[in-house]
Amino acid sequence: MEWTVPVLLNGREVDLLVVLDPETWEGEVVGAWPGTAEGSHVAARDLIPICPGDRITPLFHWVGPDTVEDTFVY
Repeated sequence: MEWTVPVLLNGREVDLLVVLDPETWEGEVVGAWPGTAEGSHVAARDLIPICPGDRITPLFHWVGPDTVEDTFVY
């Protein structure tokens, strides 16, 4: 099973791609997906490798009581 997690990877918004074993819930991060190819609206095909020393900051989905738009916070 594949799962995506919204994060900042070295300051860039991406989704981590995690492969999970549904029986044990053990997982492995296989890379980061930028969403769309830079400069277009076409889905990116390549994964960004995660390297030692990369800074990963989780993004949390938040909807404020006075807003209608959702946003991500860290």
